Amino acid sequence: MILKWLFPGRTPKSDDSLSSGGDNAAEAPGASPFIPNSELERLLVGAATDPSLRSVFNRELLRENLFVATPEAPQEVGHRVLEQDEVLSIMNVGSADGLVLPAIFSSEKRLVECFGVGTGFVAMSGAVLLDIVQDSGAVLNPASAYGVQWSRSDLAVILGKPVRRVVQKDTQLTLGEPSQRPEQLISKLIPALDDDARVQEAWLALAHWPETDEWSWYLDVRSSCKSDEISPSLGKVCQPELLEGKPIDIVVNSPIGASGTGIRLKPRTNH
Repeated sequence: MILKWLFPGRTPKSDDSLSSGGDNAAEAPGASPFIPNSELERLLVGAATDPSLRSVFNRELLRENLFVATPEAPQEVGHRVLEQDEVLSIMNVGSADGLVLPAIFSSEKRLVECFGVGTGFVAMSGAVLLDIVQDSGAVLNPASAYGVQWSRSDLAVILGKPVRRVVQKDTQLTLGEPSQRPEQLISKLIPALDDDARVQEAWLALAHWPETDEWSWYLDVRSSCKSDEISPSLGKVCQPELLEGKPIDIVVNSPIGASGTGIRLKPRTNH
C-alpha cells in the first residue's frame, strides 16, 4: 500500500464541489508556513518524514475532531446530532493525480487556508468522518504545506475494516505465508474464529495484487454462510494497530474445496 504524503510545494488545486447546489471551491492559495497547533498536526509533520510515526498519527486521527467544509454556512454555531438519513454535503478538491476527493482538515485554520474566511464547516470525530468518506478516499489539508491523500484501501487500514474489491477474471493474485507472522493479529483472530460455529476452517495469507502493486492480508474463511454475514464480525477484530500498515481482505468460500494457503487458524491442527 502506498500513502501519498503531500510535502511542501505539492499543494493540489481546489476543484468544483460535487455537492448538489454547492458553490465552486475557491482557488487554493500557496502554502503558508505550517506551524502545528495540535498534537495531531505535530504528528502529521513528523510522519511526513518518519514512517515510524505514521501508525501513531493514524490512531490520533480517529480520536481527534476533523473538519470538512460545507457549501453553505450554518444559520448558527452549535452542536447537534446528524439524523440517520441526513445528507452531509462536503466540499471537494482536485488531487495532484487528477482525482476529485472530499477535503478534510486537521483544524479550522487549515480549512480557511483552502476555502477562505466565512466558509461553513462541520467538525466531528475522526473515526466517524473517515468512515463516511471511506468508499471514495479523501485528502487531508489540501491547501496546506503538510497533508496526506488516502485511497479507500488506506482508509480501510486506518479504520480497521476489510477491503471490498472487484476481482477481474484474469487477475493473478499471489498468496503466500508471511515470513514474519503477524502474532498480534493472529491472537485476536483465533478466538473470534473459534467462537463462531459458522466458520469451519480459516487461513491467513499475505496477498499481492499485481494490478495495483498492493500487499494485503488475505483471510480465507470457509463457511456455508454468505460473506456479508461473516465479514463484519471478523472485521471488528482487525483493529488498525494489528494490521501493520496493510489492508485485510476477508474472503468467504464454500467449505467444500481445496485447502487454503498461509497460516492455518481454524482448526489449528490438520485433520
